[in-house]
Amino acid sequence: METIKTENGVVIEYPAGCGNAPRKFFLVEAVAAVLEKDGPFLEGAVTEEAQLPEIPGDIEKITMNSIITHGKDAAMECTLHFQSRASLEAGIFVTFKSAGKNVIRRVNIFRKAAE
Repeated sequence: METIKTENGVVIEYPAGCGNAPRKFFLVEAVAAVLEKDGPFLEGAVTEEAQLPEIPGDIEKITMNSIITHGKDAAMECTLHFQSRASLEAGIFVTFKSAGKNVIRRVNIFRKAAE
């Protein structure tokens, strides 16, 4: 795993090798931009009709266990670690505007059911 830290202190761990897969690393950067509310990045990376999720303010770390891309679709299996509550496992599904552009058209997040 590799790690980046956002300006507001959230650690993002992601699979090694994403630097060799530009679209996968773009997704890491996009998650960081959402956490930081980075308007300039998001303005160029997300279409106006895309509805980005509300992000809880008490996240201290996101572990991206896997990132898969194919054509204009992508998926991330993530664990969200919070400061004062239990971790949450979730799947983030992204649809890009096209297979060749790093512009996000749709985002869906699903929470893993309790076992």
